[in-house]
Amino acid sequence: MILVALLSGGLPAARAVDPHFERVGADAAPRLEIVTTIYQDRSGFIWLGSREGLTLYDGNAFTLFEHDAADPNSIADNAIRTLYEDRRGNLWAGTNTGGLDRLDLATRAFHHFRHDADDPSSLSYDSVYAIVEDRDGVLWVGTQRGLNRLDPTTGRFQRFLADASRPGTLGGDYVTCLLVDRSERLWVGTLGGGLGLYDRATGRFTVYRHSDARPASLGDDAVFALLEDDSGGIWVGTNSGLDLMDAATGRFRHFRHDAKDPASLSYPLVTSLASGPPGRIWVGTYGGGLNEHDVATGTFRTFRRDAPEGTGPSDDKVISLLTDRGGTLWIGTWGGGLTRLRRSALQFASASAKVPAPAGLADLDVSSLGRDPQDGVWIGTGTGQLLRFDAADGSWRRFLGDAKVAILGITWTRDGGICAGTTRGLVRLDPRTGKTRLLHYDPHDATSLGPGYVKTILEDREGRLWVGTGEGGLQRLDPGGRVIERFRPRANEPSSLSDDYITALLEDRRGTLWVGTRSGGVNALDPRTNRAVRYQPVPGRTDGISHHTVTSILEDSRGRLWIGTAGGGLNRVETTAGGERARFARFTTAEGLADNNVMAILEDDDGSLWLSTKGGLSRFDPATGAFSNFLVADGLPSVEFEPGSAIRVGSTLYFGTVKWLAAVAAGTPFPRADTSPTVITSLRGATSELKGERPAWGLEHLEVPYGDWLSLELAVLDYSSEQRHAYAYRLGEARADWVSLGGRRAITFTDLAPGTYEFSAKGRNYQGMWSETAHPLRITVVPPFWMTLWFRACVVLGVVGSAVLMHRVRTAALKKRNRELLELHEQNERAREDLNRAYERLRLLARRLEVAKEEERKSIARELHDELGPTLTAVVINLQLLKDSSDPERRARRIADTVEIVDRMVQRVRDLSLDLRPPLLDEMGLVTALRGYLETQAERSGVEIEVRGDGIVEGLPPEVEIVAFRVVQEAVTNVLRHAGASRVVVAVERVGERLLVSVEDDGKGFDTKGRLETAATGKALGLLGMQERVRMLDGEFEIESVPGKGTHVRASLPLEAVA
Repeated sequence: MILVALLSGGLPAARAVDPHFERVGADAAPRLEIVTTIYQDRSGFIWLGSREGLTLYDGNAFTLFEHDAADPNSIADNAIRTLYEDRRGNLWAGTNTGGLDRLDLATRAFHHFRHDADDPSSLSYDSVYAIVEDRDGVLWVGTQRGLNRLDPTTGRFQRFLADASRPGTLGGDYVTCLLVDRSERLWVGTLGGGLGLYDRATGRFTVYRHSDARPASLGDDAVFALLEDDSGGIWVGTNSGLDLMDAATGRFRHFRHDAKDPASLSYPLVTSLASGPPGRIWVGTYGGGLNEHDVATGTFRTFRRDAPEGTGPSDDKVISLLTDRGGTLWIGTWGGGLTRLRRSALQFASASAKVPAPAGLADLDVSSLGRDPQDGVWIGTGTGQLLRFDAADGSWRRFLGDAKVAILGITWTRDGGICAGTTRGLVRLDPRTGKTRLLHYDPHDATSLGPGYVKTILEDREGRLWVGTGEGGLQRLDPGGRVIERFRPRANEPSSLSDDYITALLEDRRGTLWVGTRSGGVNALDPRTNRAVRYQPVPGRTDGISHHTVTSILEDSRGRLWIGTAGGGLNRVETTAGGERARFARFTTAEGLADNNVMAILEDDDGSLWLSTKGGLSRFDPATGAFSNFLVADGLPSVEFEPGSAIRVGSTLYFGTVKWLAAVAAGTPFPRADTSPTVITSLRGATSELKGERPAWGLEHLEVPYGDWLSLELAVLDYSSEQRHAYAYRLGEARADWVSLGGRRAITFTDLAPGTYEFSAKGRNYQGMWSETAHPLRITVVPPFWMTLWFRACVVLGVVGSAVLMHRVRTAALKKRNRELLELHEQNERAREDLNRAYERLRLLARRLEVAKEEERKSIARELHDELGPTLTAVVINLQLLKDSSDPERRARRIADTVEIVDRMVQRVRDLSLDLRPPLLDEMGLVTALRGYLETQAERSGVEIEVRGDGIVEGLPPEVEIVAFRVVQEAVTNVLRHAGASRVVVAVERVGERLLVSVEDDGKGFDTKGRLETAATGKALGLLGMQERVRMLDGEFEIESVPGKGTHVRASLPLEAVA
C-alpha cells in the first residue's frame, strides 16, 4: 500500500536563513522611487526625502510636502538631499536647488534660507547636502560650495570655504556629509577634498587626504558617508570602499571590493552607512546592494536585488540608510524605492534554519510532524505524503501514499515503528522494510478501531498505545492492534470523557493522561481508575479553560501544564494548595499573543515557549509574561500553522505550516520586545484640520467650540504589521476605564458638553506591547455665551428681578383687566342692543322692500291700465272709424291722430322699460347707458350733468354693471329731488380689479349721520338700497356731505370676485 523511495542525496542540510526584506510604500506612495535621505524624528516619525518632495510616514499613511508655486510657505524645492531635526524640534530640509528650509510642524509652513550673492551672511549656495547640530545649538550646513555655520538666534550664516593658499581651510568646497561625534568634534566629508576635522578653539580644519605614498591614508578623496560606531571608531564611505579611522593616529584601515572574495565589500562606491546589531555595520553601495559588515572578522555579507524570496533590497543602488530606534533598517534606493529590514526579521533569521522541500513535492502543507531516536524528522502532508528528513546530511526518504488521505499525527513507538494517524485510520509503518498495516473501523469487529479520523497517538511510559479518534473517542490498543479499552462520553456519568472527538494527548509526570477534545475542553484521565475530570469553559468565569476546542498540550521542564486552544489563546493549569488542578490562567492577544488560535506548543532551553498560531509564531517568557511575535515579514513561510504540527529534534524546533516548515534553533536568546510610541497624528474639526502652537502629537491643550465635532487619529510608530495594531482611549480622569477601539485608529466626539477633558490614548504594537501617549491632551470645549457662568448668573438675577417685576405688573394687569372686562361687558351689552336695533331695521327694510315691490307691481298695473289701456282703446276706435269713413280728408286726420297716440304709447313703454332695466346697458355698456339716461334727466331737470368714463370700463360683469347703474341712478335722483344743485359730476373708473363709481353735486348737502340713521330705520330707502346693493357684491360704499357744501357719493365694486 505504501512504497518507500530513497531520494537522491546531495541536498544540503538545514542552512542559515537570509533575513526577509519588505518593500514599503510601493502602492501607497508610488512617487517614492528614488529615496535620497531617511530620518527619524524625536517623536518616532519617519521622514523621507526624494526627488518628488518631502514625505512623512507614520506606519499607516504617507503625507507628501511638495513645492507649490502659488504658496510661498511650501517647500522651496522638491528634490530633498538631507534632513535633520534640531534640539528645538525644528525639522530642517536641505534641497538640491532651493537652499535650506525649516519646517514649522504646527503650521506645516516652511521658512526659507537662500543664497544671496549680495549678502555675505546668507547661505553660501542653494544646493544643501548635509546638516548637523553641535553642542552649542549651532547648525552646520554643508553645500556644494562651502560649509556654513548658522546662528539660530540671528539667522545669519558664517561661511567656511576651501582656499589652497590658506592653511587650516577645508580641502574642498563640495560638502557631502557631516558628523558630530561623541567628543563634539565636527567631521566634514567632501567630494574631492578628502575628510576635514574642525578645531573649535582655533577655527581651523585638519584635512585628511588620500596619498599613494601613504597606505594608511584616506582611501579616496571623494567622501560620501560618515558614521561613528559604539566604540568611537569613525567609519568613512568613499568612492573606493570603506575606511575605518583611528582618530588618535590619523591612520585609516581600508576595506575594498575584491571580485574574488565573496566575503569582501560588494562594490567600491560606498554611499551610506548605518549602525547595525552589536558588532555590525550596514554599508550601502551604489551598484553592489547592501552589505552587513562584521567588525570583529572584517568580513561582509551581501544582500542583492536578485536574492531569492525577498531576501535583498529592492535595488542594488543603495543611497540612504537609517537604523531607527526600534532596530529596523530602512534602505533608500535609486529607482527601487524604500525597503525595510525589521529587527525581528534579523532575529528570526539568526534563530532559524532553512529546510528545502524535496524535489517534486507538490503539497507543502505540513499537517503533522514526528521524530525517531536517530533524530530523523518525520513529515506528514495533507495529501498522504510521509517523509523522513535527516538534518545531519540533508537526505530524504519518501513514503508514497494515497493522495486522498491526509496524515494528521505521527508517533514513533518502542518497537521501532511509526504510527501515523490519517483520515482513514491508523497506519503502522516499519521504516526498515517499508511494510505498512492499516487499522481502521470495522462495524463487524468489536475490537477494531473506532470510527472517524485518527488525530493524535500516544505511547505512555508503560508502553501502552493510546489512539484518539474523531467520533470514536479515546482507545487503548494491545500490541496486536486490537482495542482493549474505549473511553467515550456516557450519559449521566460526569467521570466519563466530555467529548468523543479527541484532538490532543499528553501523559504528565504523575501518570495522568490529559485528553484534549474538539468540543468538550480538556479531561484529566486517571488510567488506574479510568475516571476522568472534565475541565470545560464556564460562562462568566475567567478562571476556567478559555475555549472548548483544545489543539495542543505541553508539560514544561518545571512541571507546568500548558494548553493551547482554537480561539481562547494559551492556558496554564494552576495547582491549588491541595494539589488539585482546578484553575486556568489565560494568555491571549490582549497580553501580546500573535493570535488566539494556538496550534502547537514547544519549550526552548531557557524555559520560554514557542507557540504556533493561525496568525504567526509567538515566543512567550512565562517568567515575565513577555511575548515576541514573528510574521511572514520576518521570514516565516506562512502565518497559518497546522494544529499539533510541531516537534523538537536535537537542537531545532520544527513547526508545520500550510506552506512548508518553519525551523528555529533552540537556545536562541529571547528577543527584547520594546514598546512603540503611540501618538496623535491629526486633529480635525467640523470644517478643517485643527492646528495649535505645536503639531498634533506634541499638543498639550486644544480648544473646541461647543457643538463642533472633534476627530482624533492615532498611530503606533513601530512600522511593522499595521493589521495587528490595537488602540484604546479614555476621556476623563486617570482612573477612568479604557475604551477599546480594536484596530480602528480614529475616534470622533460629536456631543461633548462644555468643560475641560483629559484625553489619553494607548496603542499596542505587533509584539503585543502597549504604550500610552506621552502626555494627556487637555480638551476645552468652549461654551457659547448663553452657557457661560456669568450669563447664567445674569439670567438668574434677571429671572428673579423679572419675577418680582412680573408679579407687580401682573397685579396691575389683573386690575386693568378687570376694568377692561367690565368695559367689555358694557360694550357687549351695547353691541347686543345695536344688533337688536339692526335686526329690527333689517326686518323693517325687508317689509318695506316687499311693500316697495308690491307698489312697483301696482305702479306697472296702473300704467298698463290707466295709460296704455285708454291709449289702445283710442287707437281701436280710430281704426274702426277709419274703416267706416270714406272721406279722404277725414281718414287722413284719423290716421294722423292714431299715429300720435301710438307714438305717445311707445314713448311711455320705453320710459317704463328704462325704469325696470335700461336696454343700453346690455347693448352699449355702462358708460353709454349712463350718458343716455343722464342726458334725459338733465333735459327734464335743467341741471348740468357731466359723465366721465372711457372704454376700459366696458366689458364688466353684468352684476357689477347693474349695481353701478342703479347707484348712479338713485344718487342722481336724490340730487334732483332734494339737493337743489346746479351741477352734478358722475365718474366711472376702473382701477386694477375694482370699479370706482362717484356722484358729486354742489347742492345744499345734508347731515350724513342723521340721514344714515334714518335710512337704517327704513325711512330712507334710497340710501339704504345703494348700501345693500354694494355690500351684496362685497364692495365699499361711502357718503360725504356737509350742509351747504354739496354731497359726494362713492362706491368701490370688486370685479374679480364676481367674474
